[in-house]
Amino acid sequence: MADERHPFSYPLHSLLPVLLLVSITIRPAPYRRLLFLPIFSIAYYLVYHTTTGEIISNLSIGASIPPIVATALDYILLTDPQTELFQKGQTTPQASFPDLKSRLKWSLSLLTSQRGIGWTHEPPNLPPYTTPTSRWCFVVNRIVQSAAMFILWDAAATYTRYRPSFYIDGPEETTFLGKCAFVWGWAVPAVAALTMNHALFSAVMVALGIWDVQTWRPLYGSWLDAYTIRRFWSLTWHQLLRKNITTPGDRLVSRLSLPKNSILASYIRLYIAFFISGWVHHSSDYMVLGYHGGALKFFMSQALCITVESAVIALGRRLGFTGSPNFWRIVGYIWVQSWFAMCLPMYINPQNRAGVSEAGVNSGIIEGLWKWWITTWQ
Repeated sequence: MADERHPFSYPLHSLLPVLLLVSITIRPAPYRRLLFLPIFSIAYYLVYHTTTGEIISNLSIGASIPPIVATALDYILLTDPQTELFQKGQTTPQASFPDLKSRLKWSLSLLTSQRGIGWTHEPPNLPPYTTPTSRWCFVVNRIVQSAAMFILWDAAATYTRYRPSFYIDGPEETTFLGKCAFVWGWAVPAVAALTMNHALFSAVMVALGIWDVQTWRPLYGSWLDAYTIRRFWSLTWHQLLRKNITTPGDRLVSRLSLPKNSILASYIRLYIAFFISGWVHHSSDYMVLGYHGGALKFFMSQALCITVESAVIALGRRLGFTGSPNFWRIVGYIWVQSWFAMCLPMYINPQNRAGVSEAGVNSGIIEGLWKWWITTWQ
């Protein structure tokens, strides 16, 4: 079937962050909420009715638009940033800043701190601060880290080039071990690429003196903490969207006058957060696929899994299950691996059938060196 979507509009795309920045920089007013409408309308049109005609461009651009809508939902409709959000050490609200320049600088700082680092809404579970070091030692360290991540990405990408399940016409994995390999074949390049970009960006920002060393914290938490699904998402995985996807649940709990620490309140927040995260990734998927993929089902299944997992853990404690903590951690690691082997294919297989892996992974350095070595020594 021919793709009937319109050509992608880059001017409209560039307008989205401008509108979002304006909405936060202007002084609080009732009409400020009206700015959400053009942001949502433009984003909806671009994601669901346009295409760049190139799958990797669709993937990268599609991943950039829905988070803007999630941020706008939070900062325009649900939160008054100018009066409710504060940088650490800030004593007066942004609305009281006397000039446009200071409000603009504050707004840019808010929008570029997706994890809330340096703000009073900073999540408590972020990885610890970088060990104190000199500016240039930090820059060199991050450059070395980015090089290591590139090598890891290239090695994993080389593996996927020889795995039929990552190709358009390739078969889906059917065995348990095959699905486990599929998870690692997708996750390692994804994590390595994000970590590499984060390391390079932090090196540039610190080298230019725009931000100091202590502003930067690791993008991912410890992988040793990922022995339950809840811990994987709350401690190990990046928290780039945490503020924006948790605010709607917090607001609903408050509107219902539920105790903040009640079980019902915690699960309302859990399901709403995963629904919004699922919608963000689902919308990104749509721009790539041109149809509804498996992202929303995947993310909602995480909330359901955490619900069951928490009940099983609570039951085990009530029944008196004891033993070595290390033993239960090993059981947990096996459980987490098994869970993602079961559920990740519903999210990634449609992308592979659309050609995302084939288009995004070309012949790399490791493969080139291997072929050179084979040719030289034959």
